[in-house]
Amino acid sequence: MQMFRTKFDRYRRGAAVVELAVSLPIIMVVLFGILEISNSVALRKSLVVAAYEGSLVAILPGATASDVQSVVTQVVSDRGLDIAQINVTPSDLVAAPKGTLITVDVVAEYDDNCLVFSGLFNSVPLHGTATFVKEF
Repeated sequence: MQMFRTKFDRYRRGAAVVELAVSLPIIMVVLFGILEISNSVALRKSLVVAAYEGSLVAILPGATASDVQSVVTQVVSDRGLDIAQINVTPSDLVAAPKGTLITVDVVAEYDDNCLVFSGLFNSVPLHGTATFVKEF
């Protein structure tokens, strides 16, 4: 069986190229957007885990704010992140009475930890916070 070629076959191939040229940039923007949003969710989760680990150290008897900061720094560096600051409230953990809420807040700039679009999210801070009650 012989296939009949029409004069419109080459126009169909040209239309497919034009459709690809129009749709490919849109698909790429959506793909990279999904990657960046996923990375920001993972970054925030890592900050919450670091704050949680720091809070666990903070409620131990005799723990100081520098102990908390060293644990948080270790957890964050193990995950390969750059952090901006670590806040421990209250700052004097030894003098805090039993029943005091101890909060550890870890802040990182998204721009320092993004995958693709560095500079696009200028100065967007992401927080990871954990609060425990001092029981000792």
